[in-house]
Amino acid sequence: MRRTTRLFLLASALFLVGCPDDGERLDLCANPALDCDDGNACTVDSCDAATGCVHSALACGDGDVCTADSCDPASGCVNEPLPCNDGNACTADACDAERGCTSTDISASCDDGSACTTDSCDPASGCRNVAVNCDDGNACTAESCDAATGCASVAVADGTPCDSGLGRCTAGVCERLACFADGDCNDGNACTADRCNLAANECVNTDVSADCDDDDACTADSCNPASGCVNTDISASCDDGEECTAESCDAVTGCASEPVANGTVCDGGAGRCNAGVCQSLNVVEYRQDFEALDRTDVRALADDGWLVFGNVYDPADQSFLYGYGPFIAPNDGAAFSAIVADQGGAPQGSQQLSIYSDYNNADHANGRLIESLVFRERILAAADVGRTVSFAFDAKRGNINDPSDPLCPCTSTAYAFVKTLDPASGFATTNLVQQDTTALPESWSRLTITLPIDAGLVGQLLQVGFATTATRYQPSANVYDNVELANRPTIAD
Repeated sequence: MRRTTRLFLLASALFLVGCPDDGERLDLCANPALDCDDGNACTVDSCDAATGCVHSALACGDGDVCTADSCDPASGCVNEPLPCNDGNACTADACDAERGCTSTDISASCDDGSACTTDSCDPASGCRNVAVNCDDGNACTAESCDAATGCASVAVADGTPCDSGLGRCTAGVCERLACFADGDCNDGNACTADRCNLAANECVNTDVSADCDDDDACTADSCNPASGCVNTDISASCDDGEECTAESCDAVTGCASEPVANGTVCDGGAGRCNAGVCQSLNVVEYRQDFEALDRTDVRALADDGWLVFGNVYDPADQSFLYGYGPFIAPNDGAAFSAIVADQGGAPQGSQQLSIYSDYNNADHANGRLIESLVFRERILAAADVGRTVSFAFDAKRGNINDPSDPLCPCTSTAYAFVKTLDPASGFATTNLVQQDTTALPESWSRLTITLPIDAGLVGQLLQVGFATTATRYQPSANVYDNVELANRPTIAD
């Protein structure tokens, strides 16, 4: 009963206070004034007549990207500078109002301008300026450092002790003054005998390489400074590179070689051994078909190695009157030789060699017999011994002894030859092998002349070529082609 009465009285009081007395709308913020302070510095407190107290969040943003904006309920807005430290001591950290945090490399500022420090920057600790080490490791120099020029060293005073007292400085170099035992004189060279000369107070290091000789001709004796004597078997070096010899090594006499049996196959079957030398079965020294020579060039034959010589005889008794030459072979129609055209068949091509008398010799008119020789020559060598020279060529009759010529009947002759001449005996002829070509047919023939070479011919002159004899300008020409000079072993295959 008591509780019900109390509630009724409270409701009646509120009705009397809160309701407008003239029918107007109730103002919640009217007297007594409503206190809307919520005690929070981070809100803006106000009162709305209709709804009552209003608490709006306080705006703390200052528009600066370099601050961290927040609000403390007790104190209100807080605008603290951003912590722009990147943790790198080698950068300068700042904040740009537009870009935010920035970091600038400042390593270059660590250079202290001194040549006596090595300058760097440690991200953890910052600039480092470490003193350079100017020690050159030489006990006979004093080192210093100048901030402008860097390290420098100067020789200490001559006579300054060094090397634990065993040496003295001289001009900046430690020179050992004394030794006390042979072991002190070890120069690290196994090819020297090391000794301490106490009397002279000096080391003596004597070369003993000669002691490495083991008296074996089949070893190469030397001394290696690191290991001492080296005695290398050189038996394999006795190989003379000649497959026609058998090599061996004797401890007393050294390398020796003996010829294998003559006729032994060598050069893969292309040769045969003869007196310890492999000789090819057939070696072509010269081959010419005259097709590549310029028929209009007067030096064409000379440049190809051909020579000429003339002999003059008394036709009555064939006695020798005089000779002339040798000269380079001409290529014309007056004397000795010329390249002619259209005298051959298919094997001979379009150009051939014509040989005839020297019509420039006025002794033709005097009735003397003119012998004209056109040839190639070389000196015979030791390698030619045991071989056979082979001179092969195509040949046919020219206008020699032409019956229709008004100068005939004629007595001109022609021949091909291989001969040797001895320079030590006034170029006397020591061998002459001839092939008469006077009566050749008008068709082509293949002819060959050979001459074996023995040891007695070494150093003599070998000539191969063609000759003709004529008098009183009689016709004398013969034609030759496909000339080949070769040699082959004289021994049986």
